[in-house]
Amino acid sequence: MSWRTLIINKSKKINVKNNNICVTDSEGKEILFAFTEINSIIFENNYTLVSCNLLAKICQYNIFAVFCDEIYEPRGLLLSMSNHFQPYAVLNMQLKITADLKEKLWKEIIKKKIWNSSIVLENVTDFFEVVLILQKYSNEVINGDLTNREGLSAKVFFRTLYGSAFIRQTDDLINSALNYGYKILVSCISRTLVKYGLILHLGIHHIGKTNPYNLSYDFIEPLRPLVDYWVTKNLYTLDGKLTYNQRISLIKLLDEKVEIDGRIMNVNNAINYMIKSFISCLKDQDENLLKLPSLLLKDSNNNDEEELNSEGE
Repeated sequence: MSWRTLIINKSKKINVKNNNICVTDSEGKEILFAFTEINSIIFENNYTLVSCNLLAKICQYNIFAVFCDEIYEPRGLLLSMSNHFQPYAVLNMQLKITADLKEKLWKEIIKKKIWNSSIVLENVTDFFEVVLILQKYSNEVINGDLTNREGLSAKVFFRTLYGSAFIRQTDDLINSALNYGYKILVSCISRTLVKYGLILHLGIHHIGKTNPYNLSYDFIEPLRPLVDYWVTKNLYTLDGKLTYNQRISLIKLLDEKVEIDGRIMNVNNAINYMIKSFISCLKDQDENLLKLPSLLLKDSNNNDEEELNSEGE
């Protein structure tokens, strides 16, 4: 089972050697990693040489690879062409999804997102009355969220965490940290959607004509509060720009434990479980088959998981 994350930030070269990932550091030392061990690769060094053979192998092993710019902002994602054995059948299921089922699925997604947001507030603030407001909004979500309980909750949620002057999508460090964490989650979700043969731009609720990841942004919603929680807990350590250790910490949110369908697993596995359940929804046209993650917000035991930087340390 793949479980390691490689952060390529100092390496001179990364290629394939003896059917392994070969990372060459700045001093010429080679470090080998088995493809089957690697869950994700984050490329942060603009000067690292990457072989075409490696990129093909990344796709073959369904590793999600994120490419960052000079300020470490994720800018691109390498995805394999569908490895699913019945891609046309899955496409037909996506195309035949009814408007009614879409609205019911969106209701469940937003209910879970708002409820998870209330869990965050319960853990990081003393405003229990605000927690109750969010829980009330969660219970009031209707099909398609036509009464915009998501928008109302977001307004209350972010103002409680960051003050009344906070605005999403402005150019500040809080938004930078939020966006970095969200993009890591979207990358993992996108990789999993492709694994199951799903078309990313065919969303449930998101239908942006220029957004190639509509479906990914549908399924990130219940997990956004996990990033919000991290940013809030680390708010007073944010200064200037995200540090290497802060970026590592955000990437390692994929290892955090959540509850889904009565089971406890890490976020990476929960994403797989969630998307697999969505396939069942499409097959049976039943929104009740969709399983969504609930936050636990407890320190998890990651003795069986590990993060490695590009030097293998």
